[in-house]
Amino acid sequence: MSLFKSYTPRNLYLCTLRLVNSLFHVPPRVKKEPVSYFREVLNIHTVIRHDLNGVLKKECVPEQSVTVAQVHASLVSLEQQLFGMKSEFDVDLRGCCLYTKYVEKQLSTSSTCAIS
Repeated sequence: MSLFKSYTPRNLYLCTLRLVNSLFHVPPRVKKEPVSYFREVLNIHTVIRHDLNGVLKKECVPEQSVTVAQVHASLVSLEQQLFGMKSEFDVDLRGCCLYTKYVEKQLSTSSTCAIS
């Protein structure tokens, strides 16, 4: 067991599943053991984006080979679509995991407003 947290494609995939569970009352079906974690993360982002497009402005994601940079770009697009802002996270596996957790936290954090 390591003292330092490890960031792996599988860890990113699991973070993305937690994000899906916080977004959907009835989550869409996803593969339990995908062939490619990066590809499945992008597929899940597409499902989220497809669901949001009926409500929020559509953002375009360029088609490229599946890389960490593309996963990061997809997270940026999701955050912009959900919150209208862009946060700064490193474009690496660790950054993508932290970014996914950040978006999930933003969705689960309750905020209140006062009507006067």
